[in-house]
Amino acid sequence: MNIIGIFVYYPIELVQRKTFRETRRCVETRMALVKENEKQENILLSVIPKHIAWEMKRDFDVNDDTRLFHKIYIRKHENVSILFADICGFTNLASECSAQDLVRTLNELFARFDEIAHQNHCMRIKILGDCYYCVSGLPDGRPDHAICAVQMGLEMIEAIKLVRELSGVNVNMRVGIHTGKIHCGILGLKKWMFDVWSDDVTLANHMESGGLPGRIHITEATLNALNGTFNVEPGNGDTRSTYLADHKVKTYFVVADENKVVIPHQQTVTKTSKKCFELTGLDKPGNQKRDISKGIDEEVENYLMQGIKAINKESWKSQYCKPGSLIFKKAKMEEKFLRYKENSVLGQISCALTIFALASGVLCTGGLFNEKVATAGATSVVIIITIVGYIILRNILSHQPKQYHLSRFYKFIFILGMFFLSTYFIFLQFFIDPVSNCHFKCTEKDDNNTAIIYGDGRCTSNESFDHLPIEIILDCTLLIMLSVCVFMSLLALEKMLITIFLCACCLIAIWFVPFPDLMNSQFFLWAKVNTELDKITLLEKMSQYCIDGNNTDNFLKYSFTFLVFFAFVLISLQSRRSELIARYDFIWKLQAIDEKVEMEKKHQQNRKVLENILPAHVANHFLTTLPTNRSELYSEARDNACIIFATLTEFNKFYVELDGNNEGVECLRLLNEIIADFDEILNREEFSCIEKIKTISTTYMAASGLSGNLRGNRHVVAVVKYAIELLKRIKYINHHSFNNFNLRIGINVGPVVAGVIGMDKPHYDIWGNSVNVASRMDSSGIPGKIQVTEEVKLLLEKENFEFECRGEINVKGKGIMTTYFLKLSPEQQ
Repeated sequence: MNIIGIFVYYPIELVQRKTFRETRRCVETRMALVKENEKQENILLSVIPKHIAWEMKRDFDVNDDTRLFHKIYIRKHENVSILFADICGFTNLASECSAQDLVRTLNELFARFDEIAHQNHCMRIKILGDCYYCVSGLPDGRPDHAICAVQMGLEMIEAIKLVRELSGVNVNMRVGIHTGKIHCGILGLKKWMFDVWSDDVTLANHMESGGLPGRIHITEATLNALNGTFNVEPGNGDTRSTYLADHKVKTYFVVADENKVVIPHQQTVTKTSKKCFELTGLDKPGNQKRDISKGIDEEVENYLMQGIKAINKESWKSQYCKPGSLIFKKAKMEEKFLRYKENSVLGQISCALTIFALASGVLCTGGLFNEKVATAGATSVVIIITIVGYIILRNILSHQPKQYHLSRFYKFIFILGMFFLSTYFIFLQFFIDPVSNCHFKCTEKDDNNTAIIYGDGRCTSNESFDHLPIEIILDCTLLIMLSVCVFMSLLALEKMLITIFLCACCLIAIWFVPFPDLMNSQFFLWAKVNTELDKITLLEKMSQYCIDGNNTDNFLKYSFTFLVFFAFVLISLQSRRSELIARYDFIWKLQAIDEKVEMEKKHQQNRKVLENILPAHVANHFLTTLPTNRSELYSEARDNACIIFATLTEFNKFYVELDGNNEGVECLRLLNEIIADFDEILNREEFSCIEKIKTISTTYMAASGLSGNLRGNRHVVAVVKYAIELLKRIKYINHHSFNNFNLRIGINVGPVVAGVIGMDKPHYDIWGNSVNVASRMDSSGIPGKIQVTEEVKLLLEKENFEFECRGEINVKGKGIMTTYFLKLSPEQQ
């Protein structure tokens, strides 16, 4: 019994401890992923609106190769106000400080703008160098969107005043606002940036460039939406912008009234936004730090304690299991559980055979020599048959790996047969017992009160003997039955079936089997033999039985029947309890694994989206070290970066807003295909060193040499080859779309500062004079050609590239520069 207890208790204990360890690891991993997912989603949702972000993450799991076009994430919004703001005097500010200080200043300033935008219900769209633009009335419309936009502009001008006073540099804000409709969303496959498109967006951009420093320049549409909230004066924008003049746009300047009472909605906005900041913890950097520094161990312990409490509830059983049978209600879960229980079948069989061998050893301690020989032989036969049978079973099952239910049936039959053989050979003691061969009956007593006994010749022996008690035989049988409990791989129902079969065999042998003929007299003799210390003769016992009478009629039979029934109940209760524990452990482990897998899936989705917003090494930085104030920004200086700007020309003529093209959406769909094709080219191994920075309307910006792993000029060569591939691709697109688009490409090389500005809304970009020059190489270039600076030309001549000198040209903001065109073969042109 102790051995059975050991073999039952320790496997259960080991499985529970192993399950607990594995579950704890799963929970710990899940908690860590939850924290990282929170960081990822905070960054993601700060850049992309929630409804678009969720849709994009869902589409990561859907590979629809039947689509003719890439999916476009575009939404249309009407009645919004678009604000463009540019820092006037930015060049002077840049000349007064280092590149690192410039990025820090921009980070502080744009973070302040983000705060102002939040307070005034405006959504920041994008930062383009020193240009900031946002939209009011997005994503949720509001009737006072124009008022919010104007108030945003006024506060931006006030914010720049502080920079002017602190730096001593004459900087100011030029703000332009227009009210209309927009298409908003994301284009391309890499470095997604939420953006807006429409003719009204173009007009708002020209309202900024046609404005004046320190003034808010609005259109008549915006003025009508203000409903007289602000005083205005004529703006005369047509005198400063040919676009405004060509489109006959009537403009106005908002007259700032310093004594004007704050707009009613502003107080509400401030309170509301403050509350929102407090709820999110954005106004208290320490909150984020405390949340991140909070130990995962504490959360894991709390989760496990809740799980343990849940296990003790009866609701778990009713929720997952069928009443009575304990089978899981879900077939797939039940199949997983059965596979989970298939471990250590060989060890369980070995345990059962050990118990059988020990029981046989007990039988061999008593009885005659022939009984010992028979018992030892029977034990050997059972063990050999079991081992050979197990080998055959393994061989059969190895050829039927997919027929799982059939293999479980074979194993069940095998175990049942093993127990039957064990029980049968234990009962062989009845067949070879000399007492069982003695048949007698009592007659009337004679005058001397002596019993007259009629019996066969086997009952006439007067020799004394030591007899093996029948209780030992039946106790060994009960021990074999109890060893069913060690088969943890069997279900409780299967154990009960085996036990019922063994009980039936025992009861039949006790009550109904004619040979040995278990009559009352024999039970009496066995009882007497086992209780007497002195050796007795068989005749003496028969005589005593006939004289005293059988006062123990069927007592032993009933006793053993009760013990068999009690053993069945005990085995049933233990089997159900162990299976309940196993099923609880399995559910708990399965839930932890499923949650971990789901969280890992969600983590991968977030990670993919995040790495399409920030470069991978920058994303890792933000996930591992979340900044707690604006000054802790991410930046890195690179001395030899190569920058490319490629502008799609003629698209402004192609883009029209008509009912037939869904008011311009179909035009944007083609632009999305072009940008997506450019992104796919970057997936090639030869261009792995190139990092896409952003798209600006129809301009594609990328750079190489930002990761720091530079080997000579290979990254510059990669950029030039990429530019050639872009020209080939636009030629291919024109051929299939019957358009005449072209690319104007500019390339420069030099030092840059790469970094992230905006703690709450991170925006990765590169800054420096080299970036400005590359942009000018594009804007002053010729469609269909690649214009480079002299520095690029000198580097690439060593790599066998040929150039033609364009000569000296006047570059805006840079003066006279000598530039070069890359010579292209006829296939590349």
